[in-house]
Amino acid sequence: TAGALEYDGVVFYGTPTAGARALNVNRQFSIVPAGDFNLATTSGVQSCFPTTGDVWTLDATTAYFFEGVYFITHTTSTCTVALAFPTSGSITSIAYKVDSVIQAAGNGAPVAPITTYVNQIASTVVTATSTDGWMISFKGILRMNGAGTITPQINFSGNTTAPVMKVNSWIQFEALGTNTQNVLGAVA
Repeated sequence: TAGALEYDGVVFYGTPTAGARALNVNRQFSIVPAGDFNLATTSGVQSCFPTTGDVWTLDATTAYFFEGVYFITHTTSTCTVALAFPTSGSITSIAYKVDSVIQAAGNGAPVAPITTYVNQIASTVVTATSTDGWMISFKGILRMNGAGTITPQINFSGNTTAPVMKVNSWIQFEALGTNTQNVLGAVA
């Protein structure tokens, strides 16, 4: 009925009008705090966020919408950036779209735009080669099978100098319901 609130053990729902059950969005997020986050200068996977906000606990048999924007700078050394979403749990599936551009600093003209479709949690290159920085935005669906933690990671293709995840880079996860739910609401 209109005005109903309910919880199914996974997510909360509200019914704004009769027959139009909807998801009440509960976001979990992490933002690089007031200062930039220094990244490792070597190639290989590393966490995107400080240790106080880099590991997410995700529930079993739950689908998640996730999205984020990373602003990364570095000096010297030409390299690319790959994204990875390793988990201690098991996934049913993952698919996300990544848009990236080379951008030396904020408010500058972006170059070398790339759009990439990714369907794995393993490290996948998502940027063009650059000695400048990148702006990387992504969004997608992750369906968990078994519960576990997930740690968003990046991977430089080579050693670099002074890599930084800039302040206000962010990521968020929103539970959508069970990992088999495909439709919700007054949709035919």
